Amino acid sequence: MGLIEHFEQVLGQIEVGWRDDADGRGMPFQIVRFPQGSGPGTISFTTLGR
Repeated sequence: MGLIEHFEQVLGQIEVGWRDDADGRGMPFQIVRFPQGSGPGTISFTTLGR
């Protein structure tokens, strides 16, 4: 099992991801959001890439 599969098993399927910062410039990694977090009513974010 890879890292993304592990995250999705624990936190649910990735809902959205982005590679650009708030100014529209590309970042060397991707940020993704999951529907579940470490407790009730929370969500999780993580970076993927470098």
